[in-house]
Amino acid sequence: MSRVRAGLTADAIRGIEDETGVVLTPDAREVWLWHDGVDSESTQPFWGTGYWFPDLRTAIHLGRQNLEIRNSGDVHTHPDSAWIVLGGGSTNVVVDVTVPKRGTSPVYLNDPSSAISDYPIVTLAERLGWWCWAIEYGVHRVSLKGDWEWDFEKVPSGPERNLM
Repeated sequence: MSRVRAGLTADAIRGIEDETGVVLTPDAREVWLWHDGVDSESTQPFWGTGYWFPDLRTAIHLGRQNLEIRNSGDVHTHPDSAWIVLGGGSTNVVVDVTVPKRGTSPVYLNDPSSAISDYPIVTLAERLGWWCWAIEYGVHRVSLKGDWEWDFEKVPSGPERNLM
């Protein structure tokens, strides 16, 4: 946890929202109040194996990039949406913050080559819960060298495997 930044204040989040024009949903706001991503010098994933946790400005920037790429295609577009990236990697975990007054945000696995509906869509709390479950049940574990490892024998066989 030493590479995780301190959380933002509510005023700092409001300032970033004003600056970027993206308003967070209450559950997304709680994540960045908790911590503002990992240290930019860190090369190790934060969320389980493979996802790094961006600071809020970067999360908003990457969310816009993901959405622009998604919407530039012919199918599976999400016009009039607002996304932020919770976890970056070869595929990104994106939080839909389109309706800021909604209590919970849908969280998608954004694989640019597939429809979002090909993967389970859950709330932000459920997504974080699945990452915790994966650690608790040994799907993700830290090696003696401090790297994240998968135990593929413990990965569920159903669609929830995409929530790890």
